[in-house]
Amino acid sequence: MNKTHEWIGKITNREKAKVYNKKSSYYGNIYYRLTLELEKETDIKEWNLNGFNKPLEILVFQDSPVFRDIQEANYIDKRYWFICSPLISNYRIVSYQLVNWKELPNQGNLLDKDQELKNYEKN
Repeated sequence: MNKTHEWIGKITNREKAKVYNKKSSYYGNIYYRLTLELEKETDIKEWNLNGFNKPLEILVFQDSPVFRDIQEANYIDKRYWFICSPLISNYRIVSYQLVNWKELPNQGNLLDKDQELKNYEKN
C-alpha cells in the first residue's frame, strides 16, 4: 500500500465527473473532485513544494466509505482530517485519492495537527 498523506481542512468545492480512461479499474464510474482549504501553513507549503501551484484537489471514487456523504453534500461547514493515498503515473504523484476522513470539531483557535489528532483518538 502507498504511503498516506494527512491534512486538516475544509472542502471548498465539489465537482462531479466520470472516468473515461479505459485502462482504469474505475472506467465508466462517477467520481468527485474535491478542492480543499488546508488550515496549516506548513501543509500548504508542502503541497506547493511538490510542484502543485494550485489548490489541493483530491478524488473520491464510488468505493470510498465517504462517497455517499460527498454525494449528499453532508460535508458543508465542517472540518475534517483527510487521509489520502497518492495516485501515481509515470513515477509521479498526479493526484490524491481520499481513503477516509474523520470529522473534527469546529474551533476558533487551531491546534497543532499532531495534538489535534491525539485528542481525536482519545475520544
